[in-house]
Amino acid sequence: MLRFPGGAALGHSGTSGTSIQYSSELSPRSRPSRPSSAVARGKRGQNFEDTMKGRLDAAVAEACKRPISTWDVRDVCNWVESIGFLCYRKKFAHNSIDGPLLVELTEDQMRKGLNILPLGHRETLKKKIQVGVGA
Repeated sequence: MLRFPGGAALGHSGTSGTSIQYSSELSPRSRPSRPSSAVARGKRGQNFEDTMKGRLDAAVAEACKRPISTWDVRDVCNWVESIGFLCYRKKFAHNSIDGPLLVELTEDQMRKGLNILPLGHRETLKKKIQVGVGA
C-alpha cells in the first residue's frame, strides 16, 4: 500500500481493484473550517469589499477634482464603476476610453462600439458625462 502526505493511501483491496483511503483525522470532510479571525480585514476591522470601495471612492474623488480632459483610462474605469456600471468597466478599459474620448462618446458609439445595449444605461451615462463636463 502506498501512503501519500495528508493521510491518503493507494492500494489494492482484494479483487475490486484500486481504492483510496483517508486517515480519519485528515479526511476531506473533517478538515477544519477557516476561523473567523482569518477573514480578510483592512483598517479598523473593515472587510475587503469595504476597503476596496473606500479606495475606489477616494480615487474617483481625486479624479473629479481635475477636468475630465485630463483623465486617463483608469480614472474613467473607476468613475464608470462608481456610478453603478461595474458591468461596463472592462469594456471601457478594453476600448481605451480616456477622459477626452469619454466626453466625445456618441450614443451610436456606446451602442455599437461598447455594446451598451439598454437605452436607459446609455442615457444615464450621457447625463452623468454632461454633469461631469459642466454642460
